[in-house]
Amino acid sequence: MFKCILVVSIVLFGSISGISYRMECDFQENGIVYVWENQPNYLASKRVFCDAFVKCYDQVPLDVLRKSSREEMVEWLDDAFEEIYADYKKSKNSLWLSAKVGDKVAGCLIIDIAKYPEEIYLAELAVDPVYQRQGIASSMIRRVFDQFSECGRFVVITRCANEEAKGLYNALGFAPSSYMHEGYSRELYTGFEYSKQQ
Repeated sequence: MFKCILVVSIVLFGSISGISYRMECDFQENGIVYVWENQPNYLASKRVFCDAFVKCYDQVPLDVLRKSSREEMVEWLDDAFEEIYADYKKSKNSLWLSAKVGDKVAGCLIIDIAKYPEEIYLAELAVDPVYQRQGIASSMIRRVFDQFSECGRFVVITRCANEEAKGLYNALGFAPSSYMHEGYSRELYTGFEYSKQQ
């Protein structure tokens, strides 16, 4: 059972690339503050991303990850975040939600609303290992569901080896899907979708 305290109840009406959407400002749930950010903390978010995925993939065999060493895996994650952040900065269709404990970034979720209201793509999700298992990832995704309630479906992909992410999406009502984001291999990644018609 989630206890929700709305910190700010102001409602903004925004537009990205001519798309109108209704977005509520920051909110707090179970002591975590969630903030839609225009200028996310790059270094703190990168640390969260890299730490989360190092923990996630720590027990996954290197051949499954197609990496020759744990050091190469860390470099790959570092490069992946650089690419994600660069894409976010140049995109006019991406929104960034941070979860914070005080001034510390505990998690982040990036969404792509280029196809809204038909579809929203959950582009990236990471939670600091220190704050995992506290409902942060679920809260961020549910917030997106609520704030973009007119959206027909929400899609996401994750590595086939990422059992934690697959479990999270299943628990939130996502179903395995043939959805695949451009440039990703079906051999390494799997798609999920959440549809209001389910």
